[in-house]
Amino acid sequence: MRHDDQSCVRLLYLIFIRVCGWLVLLGRSPASKNVELLVLRHEVAVFAPHQTCQSRTTTALPA
Repeated sequence: MRHDDQSCVRLLYLIFIRVCGWLVLLGRSPASKNVELLVLRHEVAVFAPHQTCQSRTTTALPA
């Protein structure tokens, strides 16, 4: 296969995967969407303090 053909197939595959993901989201109940939001909020609450501490330690010292 040529490079152009491979790129076209890859693009079509990625579009197909994205559309399938949207279709799955459309079919979900509001209750499952609420549960997912609660889980994501919990993850943000748990991981946010760790990211701020890490970013402070990786800053460069003044010369």
